[in-house]
Amino acid sequence: MALQLTQELLQVSDCFLGCLLQLPKVITMRNRSSSSQGNQNDDYERRSQAEMQRRFVDLQFERSELEKQLKRVNEVLFSLGREMEQHFSYNQLYK
Repeated sequence: MALQLTQELLQVSDCFLGCLLQLPKVITMRNRSSSSQGNQNDDYERRSQAEMQRRFVDLQFERSELEKQLKRVNEVLFSLGREMEQHFSYNQLYK
């Protein structure tokens, strides 16, 4: 049972770490200011704002998924801890 819980914990933690590594990187772009590029700057700002909003939503979703995985990891660790305590108690009584 402990081996199964340990293997499950490893699988969940691998998935958790994989999700962390896949989080999108933030790319900064400098704003070119020129009087002849006013409309281009407006378009750039709108696209940049839309991209930041999209990334924000993506990150919120990733955060939600990671929180679910973390909850599962905590449950497995708690279960493993209980099992270890029971095993220790059994060894104390019968050895």
